[in-house]
Order: sequence, then C-alpha cells, then structure tokens
Amino acid sequence: MDRNTLLLDGDLIAYRIAVALEKPIHWGDGLWTLHCHEDDCNQAFMSKVDSIKRDTGLKEVVVAISSPTNYRKEINPLYKANRKDTRKPLCLYPLLDYVKETYNHVILDNIEADDVMGILATQDPDKYLIVSDDKDMMTIPNARLWKNGEVVHVTKTEAYEHFITQALKGDPTDGYYGVKGVGEVSARKLIEKHRGTPESLWQGVLKAYKGDEELAILNARMARILTDDLWDGDKPILWEPPIKEEVS
Repeated sequence: MDRNTLLLDGDLIAYRIAVALEKPIHWGDGLWTLHCHEDDCNQAFMSKVDSIKRDTGLKEVVVAISSPTNYRKEINPLYKANRKDTRKPLCLYPLLDYVKETYNHVILDNIEADDVMGILATQDPDKYLIVSDDKDMMTIPNARLWKNGEVVHVTKTEAYEHFITQALKGDPTDGYYGVKGVGEVSARKLIEKHRGTPESLWQGVLKAYKGDEELAILNARMARILTDDLWDGDKPILWEPPIKEEVS
C-alpha cells in the first residue's frame, strides 16, 4: 500500500459513538433520563482509531471535522433543515472537543467534513487512505477508500457518475430531493443512456429535470463534494456544469 496517512471522518465516527454510549435509566415512578460519560466516549474513539490503524497498517492519522457553518445552507436554506430540531447525542460536542485536542485534525471554514476529505484527498492523491462508509466518498476522483478490509480505488469516471447519480436522485436525509420519481436504478439507467463525456451526462441530467437548469445546478451543488479545484484556499468555488445549452 502506497498510502501513508489515514483520513478519518471525525463527524461520523464521533456521532455513532456518542449515540451508542447513551444509556437510558429508569428512576421509578415513570421518570427516565439519558446518561452518557465523556470518558467512555473518548476511550471508544481512541479504540476505534487504534483498530483502524491495526487493520490498515497505517500509523499517521488526520481527522476531518465539519465547520460550525455550512455554505450549502447559504445557497439552499432547505439543506439539512429537516435535521434542525433533531436532538444531538449528549456527548457529541465534548467528544469532538476531545478529538480536536488529541488528534491531528483539519477544519476548513464553512464546509463539512466530507468536503475536507475531498479537498485533502485530491490535493495529495498518493498520501491519504479515506476511512468512511459515507456514500458521498464515492464521488471523489482517484480516491482510495478502506472498505471491507481492502483498498478500493475510485476512478475519475466512476466518481463523476456517482456524483451525477446523486444530482439526479437527491438525498432526502440532507433536504434536497432531485428529480421526482428518480432513484438509484433509474439514475443509473439514465447514465447508461447518456454515458460518453461529462457534457453528454449533463445533457441527460437537464432532460431529466425537464430543462430546469437552475434546479438541476442547485441540486448538483448540494451533491458535489468539494475537491481541490473547488477550493480557493479560503472558500468554496461553486460547481459549474460542463456546458450550458438549451435542451431540445
């Protein structure tokens, strides 16, 4: 393996640990509370990282963590608005504070951990092995992912087609919905029909959106994980389609 550094999704790992270690306690007379101990979460995170190190044979670690602000919400107020009232696990933020104090980590202003991983992985393609089961990692060109005990290489073509799939079907859990009635299977059929170049695929997207280019671009920007060419060092560069033509 030519990678030498693990690139971990700190948000995802921390969230899962914080959820798993919440414990309900019944005090009697119908009174229930949730309890969670920071030390248990910290130890669980450390154990998870150590386990990943053993499995991959890599020792260097960089943890990607989301910024408190998110540019996608600025261009689409509905982005993740459905999560606004969802309770966060009790120890999530204390655990993230521990991660920041303990591990080499990267937070980039106004973007999510996914974007941090996309930017770093495309800045130095030979350095990082991404550890995350988030489907959006499949949209990062030339990424190497650790999946089921082996390294998976995502080619540039595969990454673009995964991105187009997301732009077509949307992601209701993130609050954007794509083309009505289009799911994974129908998105893949559309890609098969229009496969050839990024331009031909985008023409297929526009046809699926019935020529509503504004909506198509908005949903594509929601789905597009940032890469090095979409980051100017201080802020995101909004994704632009490969062509802008009238749909016949």
